[in-house]
Amino acid sequence: MRLIGLTVCVLAAVAVLSCEREEPAVKTDPDAPAVKAASAAIFLTGDELGEMKPCGCSGGQLGGLDRRRAVWNNVAPASRMLLDTGRLVAGDGEQDMIKLSLIVEAYTMLGYDAVNLTAQDIERLRNQGLMDSAAVGFKLISAEAPPTVALDRSFHKVLQVDGKPVPVTVAAFNTMRQGAEEIGALFPDGITDGGIEILLIDRCDSGVLNEIRGQWPGLDCIVCRSDIDEPQVLAQQRPLAISLGHFGRYVSRLDLENTPTGPRLRYAKVAIREELPQDKHQVELYRTYQLLVKQADLLERAPRMPEPHGLKFLGSKACEPCHKYSYGLWSKKPHANAMASLVKVGSQYDPECVVCHVVGMKYEGGYVNEEQTPQLNHVGCESCHGPGSAHVSDPSSVKTVGDATAVCKTCHTPEKSTGYAGHEAEYMQKIVHWPEP
Repeated sequence: MRLIGLTVCVLAAVAVLSCEREEPAVKTDPDAPAVKAASAAIFLTGDELGEMKPCGCSGGQLGGLDRRRAVWNNVAPASRMLLDTGRLVAGDGEQDMIKLSLIVEAYTMLGYDAVNLTAQDIERLRNQGLMDSAAVGFKLISAEAPPTVALDRSFHKVLQVDGKPVPVTVAAFNTMRQGAEEIGALFPDGITDGGIEILLIDRCDSGVLNEIRGQWPGLDCIVCRSDIDEPQVLAQQRPLAISLGHFGRYVSRLDLENTPTGPRLRYAKVAIREELPQDKHQVELYRTYQLLVKQADLLERAPRMPEPHGLKFLGSKACEPCHKYSYGLWSKKPHANAMASLVKVGSQYDPECVVCHVVGMKYEGGYVNEEQTPQLNHVGCESCHGPGSAHVSDPSSVKTVGDATAVCKTCHTPEKSTGYAGHEAEYMQKIVHWPEP
């Protein structure tokens, strides 16, 4: 309750700051620049999974709510639709709930028109008291709502396209609960050449897609939920079928233009790159998130498991007496000052970030915080070689060095270390701290 009250207070302060009809059906431009002008467009995001911002400890990362506005700012509000397909956070933990409240606030500030909720989204929003469309600032729709939750399954908006009104209807459909023959009922005005009809479905199963496309060829676009990180075009001919990717690294856009045979869609995926300008209100909102994480003491209270062999972490300084050469080289490498990159961006209290910048945080006896365990700060000897207590007690008989390189991939993942995969040998050269050959 303390955390919820704090969240409400801080959010209140932040808020003040604040298909073608003929073949081919769709033109695609997968590398379109974010600033490309369009008279009208539908912007789609989804599968945020709590990734409000890239971790920030290495360059070249994609994503961030603070850069998203730049993608649609050049399209007038009356000529654009902002739509999210759900899966707002990844879990039900305390940190996830902080993220959920702030993502809802961010979407309101960014001007989202509608969000399609999964069953898990609904339950989490209910627990946080955020199931009122008027309160959250955008329309909530879902095909997965339980009987006790009254939510519409569609959203309708008229967009101005080159000075002419074009009705756009977005409908949510759960392929596990209903058959494709029931889709027509989701579009009360019918599937016509005079408007745009978009269907949101819960999976990208090829059989389901083919059935829907076969029964409802007049649909303009089908958007499906996928386990693939990057957006994909699954079918280019009408109806266009796409998936959106994960973690907010891309925004999918459907540009609209009027043609003699009706409105036409042009698809592009837009990478959210570091070069895009930041929205100062979203930057401030992320600082609010960092403040809430710090005040909730999530770093100190992060779950920790027993070290399986009963060993203890001692810190890199304990290795220096016998390994002066290696210690000397290591101390000049970026790993030896790994926490500095988190301090620079204000994430030194975020357990999701800190775990990759210190020694042994996943284990009892590992890093807790700067005050209690300063000797375990940064990426040290025991990060890769394991806890050193037994080796220090008996150096001649107990070896700590196993397959130390296997540890690298726990933190150098594609989303956190964009250049690592395929360049492992080059990265290893950057951390050489042993005698060669």
